[in-house]
Amino acid sequence: MGELPTVFILAGGLGTRLRSVFSDRPKVLAEVGCVPFLDLQLKWLVRQGIRDVVLLTGYMSEQISSFIGKGSSWDLNIKIIQENTPLGTGGAILNALKKLQTKQEFILLNGDTLAEVSLLNFYKNNESDGLAQIVVVYQADSRRFGTVKFDEKLNLIGFQEKNILSKEGWINAGIYYFPEGWFESQTFTERPLSLEQDM
Repeated sequence: MGELPTVFILAGGLGTRLRSVFSDRPKVLAEVGCVPFLDLQLKWLVRQGIRDVVLLTGYMSEQISSFIGKGSSWDLNIKIIQENTPLGTGGAILNALKKLQTKQEFILLNGDTLAEVSLLNFYKNNESDGLAQIVVVYQADSRRFGTVKFDEKLNLIGFQEKNILSKEGWINAGIYYFPEGWFESQTFTERPLSLEQDM
């Protein structure tokens, strides 16, 4: 495999849990150490060797567009695809693929998480079997997170919502790989549509 594929970032969330602290901006622009989280994420992608990024925006999208400008601050080719009404994580992806008129493979990131993972190694480990892939992280105490469930062959079989009774488990790191045409092989008609629950 050659260069890394385009990275899609889910950046349309309402940020309801952060409203008491950051009510005037979208979640991806919440500051971490006086730096907008999106800035940290884009710099991380540059270090990983990524060149093309698509931001899937919704809530307060104009602030994200203003922050990005022409993308020259990160030496990235950045496109912004805005949803007009909340479509859910899965619906945002389908909307972007339709607007971009593409079936290309891509890496997907949640816009509110960052993990010290080599995207190149993750990408290279994907076999040409048409399967989507996900990065998970083990947590000794998973009560604050939803957990990921697998069968004995490590096939993903579901996502379990946060549970205060949970102890240890594997959690979603918010990093996915989707091979070319993966979303075309699925039929979805409902909106909004959750990547984790509906797809």
